[in-house]
Amino acid sequence: MGALFRSEEMSLCQLYLQSEAAYTCVSELGELGLVQFRDLNADVNSFQRKFVNEIQRCEEMERQLRYFGRELRKEGIPVYDPGSEPEAPAPRDMIDLEATYESHEGELKALGSSLDALESNYRGLKELKCVLQHAEVFFLESGLNIASDARETLQGSQHVGIELEPMSEDYRVAHQRIYLSFVAGVIESARVPGFTRLLWFACKGNVFLRHVDIPELSVGSVRRAVFIVYFQGDQLKEKVKKICDGFKATMYPCPETREERSDLMVGLIRRIHEIDLVMEKSREQWLRVLESIAQNLHHWNIKVLKIKAIYHTMNMLSTEGTNYIAECWMPVSDIGSVQLLMNRATVSDMTNTHTLSYFNRNRSIPLWHVKAFVAVSCHCIQ
Repeated sequence: MGALFRSEEMSLCQLYLQSEAAYTCVSELGELGLVQFRDLNADVNSFQRKFVNEIQRCEEMERQLRYFGRELRKEGIPVYDPGSEPEAPAPRDMIDLEATYESHEGELKALGSSLDALESNYRGLKELKCVLQHAEVFFLESGLNIASDARETLQGSQHVGIELEPMSEDYRVAHQRIYLSFVAGVIESARVPGFTRLLWFACKGNVFLRHVDIPELSVGSVRRAVFIVYFQGDQLKEKVKKICDGFKATMYPCPETREERSDLMVGLIRRIHEIDLVMEKSREQWLRVLESIAQNLHHWNIKVLKIKAIYHTMNMLSTEGTNYIAECWMPVSDIGSVQLLMNRATVSDMTNTHTLSYFNRNRSIPLWHVKAFVAVSCHCIQ
């Protein structure tokens, strides 16, 4: 009846392992799950232990696996779980794992950079297309029509010849030609009020601004608007450009004549279609790489965790010449199973591995196989 309220009887054992068989033995003991190792190097800093480089390599692999997991979650791709656990890889297999992870990481980053560049280019072309479309609308709504003979009149000048048409019957001047310049671009909708006020005060009211929100240019929750600013003179031009830069507005070149804008629009539509096709192919390749990673990510995580756990355990062993000495607790009833495993590892590695067990009552004995309903009491007593 007394055994019902106790854990398994534990024995403190000492293992002598040759360096060639230490990794394999620790791996087999970890798979068996009956041994609790004691740290024989408690006074040694973690950065001064023997296998710190191997642990750092494992941490680098864990970083790469976390990167894979984040990209899979972003795309909503589930990780395949085969329902089985792989064995701990051999030390020489670490090189192959590192090469595989670096290859996949490099491929993903290259594809990601390519997709980002394509999306940025695509977004810029879409913005330029919207600027061209709404520039024509702005000219018509404002009663401003670009003169067809502007280039011939100015002979290469940067100004645009514009005819100001009568806005009412009281306007007695049939035609008054004013040469204005303009700047067109895209700006965040939230910046438009401040942008408008600063243009008005900095230019003393000598500018004419038109803008309109474009939902299709929105990036996430950030809405964007197309604007066009009319002004006269080089000094105002420099002021307007500096204000646009200060408000992080993107300025786009807008041709002076309707014919040039039409030709540019045709070319833009063709380029947008080509980039759309390239982005689709790149996106398919990106998803194929992620799906291949999703098939193996579960096993890769387990392999790296096991390798790291083995080297953490080996850092707890003390050295004696070319041998390792380990102290560990194990249930007395399972000493035979542990001894059999060690003998099997000795035969497979062709080494001499000895197991010596002894019991010391002066040490704190861990609990093992405690009944659930007395686990709390046992932990309090321990």
